[in-house]
Amino acid sequence: MILDLVLFIVGIGLLYIGGELFIKGSSSAARIFGIKPLIIGVVVVAFATSSPEFCVSILAAIRKSKDLALGNVVGSCIANIGLVLGLSALIKPISIKANLLRREVPILFVVTIGFFIICADLRITKPEAAILLVSLAAFIFYCIRHAKEEAPVEKSDGFRTYSKQKSFIFLLIGLAGLAYGANLIVGSAISLARHFGIREVVIGLTAVAIGTSLPELAASLIASRHGEGDISVGNVIGSNIFNILGVIGVVCLIRPIAVEPNILYFSLPLLLLYTFALAPILKTGLRISRFEGAILLVSYFFYLYLIFR
Repeated sequence: MILDLVLFIVGIGLLYIGGELFIKGSSSAARIFGIKPLIIGVVVVAFATSSPEFCVSILAAIRKSKDLALGNVVGSCIANIGLVLGLSALIKPISIKANLLRREVPILFVVTIGFFIICADLRITKPEAAILLVSLAAFIFYCIRHAKEEAPVEKSDGFRTYSKQKSFIFLLIGLAGLAYGANLIVGSAISLARHFGIREVVIGLTAVAIGTSLPELAASLIASRHGEGDISVGNVIGSNIFNILGVIGVVCLIRPIAVEPNILYFSLPLLLLYTFALAPILKTGLRISRFEGAILLVSYFFYLYLIFR
């Protein structure tokens, strides 16, 4: 049991380090190839910060731990809003641009509602997974098209630009850390769940979800500290969209998932509530205040309390 706990912590550490290097490498490579800051914030960084969820969920699905795979994705989406945005705003209020509220937030609404509808029959089939992946491709195309239409504005996204060689070394080491860390987390999480008599889905919704959300937290804190609130919020929005459309899409294309009733009737409604709460929160002066961040954070910890109650 102690060995499993140590392996779980080591796995989280490897995921974090691997995720950080993967984010640095991918965002640097994106700038080297002339990709605009908005696409880096909403697509490249969001995809990179979703890589831990992707690795853990894919490996869990391959090992037939489907509850862990789904719990990880849903729990990470909840953590991204409650924990990541809440803590980021508590440290420094987050200001955003109006076009983010007008474009990306409504897309997240539609994606989250669609995900809830897909889960309503307590299973996600391969055809539904294909729909999710096609929707992801449409979202990426939409982001690229609108980024090209925007006036060119030079701004920092909070990450350094490295040489091509260093960027790709970061990418390779980051991917290795993600893969090995995911392997340790999945194996140890399953063992710990069995030892303590906790369902795998609960481990996925909590401990694994928080662990795989660390790159999102780091990326959002860095962007927020640099005064790039739109990238901080855009990262969370993009990450949730990638988690639902991309991670769930690929996982369920490999192996259809049965949705636990507790996820459908408790965790998913909370995710919907969090998502819908973004609009009024962001509309108040186009910012998330420290008070609003505190509400998000406290409500997230209350959710964790209810999960283990």
